[in-house]
Amino acid sequence: MEVTRSCLNPDDIEVDEGGTEVALNGVVRDSFRDDAVSGPQGFTFIEVLVVVAIIGLISTMVMVSLNSYWQRSRLEGGANDVRSFLLTAQDLAIATNDRVTVTLQKIGSSWVLEMLPERPPTPGSVLDLGVRRRMELPAHLVVNGLTLGDGTDWVEYPANVHNVVCTSRSRTQQQTAAKVFGDIPNTRVLRLTHESIVEGRLSPRTVFEIQISPLWNVRMLKRRAA
Repeated sequence: MEVTRSCLNPDDIEVDEGGTEVALNGVVRDSFRDDAVSGPQGFTFIEVLVVVAIIGLISTMVMVSLNSYWQRSRLEGGANDVRSFLLTAQDLAIATNDRVTVTLQKIGSSWVLEMLPERPPTPGSVLDLGVRRRMELPAHLVVNGLTLGDGTDWVEYPANVHNVVCTSRSRTQQQTAAKVFGDIPNTRVLRLTHESIVEGRLSPRTVFEIQISPLWNVRMLKRRAA
């Protein structure tokens, strides 16, 4: 900052032996003080509120996205578990060389899958201990929700117990009466949806279909309901 002679009071000037005039007080100090006052003053209360509101909005959007991803992951994970259970039934039928019936029924408020082999494995054997023969579906899974209309539901026998049967030769059958089994003519389908999708709190409306063909080919399809 250049200070000229004309703006200084003679009383504020001190002349050294070399003839140099130096401003020591008043004007110079006041000039620096003015610069300091005119510098940054910080955020106003309104600016702070705006920043907080923006941060809150971004946080809400992130949480909604994460919650949606988490629920879809739970749905897909549950559908994969059901598919694995049905594939295990095929392994058990081949290992025991006899039919294995897979039942689906609602016990209390939960849907339960269970394997019923015609020739149970030897108690305590590797096959007996290593096969999970009962599976309770998580409460957030809705069975046959938002039906898309492809395939046929599992046959119901006895009352309120749906069944599908795998033979030792991997043929898919159904039981319609005591000891009466018959090959299925078309694909059997089990549909799984997350409860929040059915209730309209999560979109798009995703449905996972577990399809069993007449040759016990188990596949999982991701579908979109209208």
